[in-house]
Amino acid sequence: MIASAESDSHRAALALALTRQQCDFLEKRNASFDKRGCDLRQAMEDRLEKLKAIALQ
Repeated sequence: MIASAESDSHRAALALALTRQQCDFLEKRNASFDKRGCDLRQAMEDRLEKLKAIALQ
């Protein structure tokens, strides 16, 4: 029971961290979207790769 609670707590902490990272990413993406030199497709592909790596952990 304790192990299950610790596991749930760990998952919740990871989810919170991932949510914060995603919010940060979206803020940066939105701020730079219309600026010269911004490659939105590349930024989204890079972020997808990072998310895939996290999912595999």
